Amino acid sequence: MPVPWEALIPFGTLLNISSRAQNQGKPPRYGLDKWEESMLERDRRLTGHRRGQTTDTVAPPQFATSSVIQAHRT
Repeated sequence: MPVPWEALIPFGTLLNISSRAQNQGKPPRYGLDKWEESMLERDRRLTGHRRGQTTDTVAPPQFATSSVIQAHRT
């Protein structure tokens, strides 16, 4: 017995809402290049979220020590 396609509408709606909620209400991004990935990583280190953005022109003092490169002393 086939499933009516109307039964899939609530599932798709909930999936769309949950994916947008994880992206702070912004649509998902596809086909990112290296530059966009580096900007997303910078935004994550500045704001705590990959899609977060800030209007400050100067980085906070904590940003000076949150380097992507992990250094180990041996």
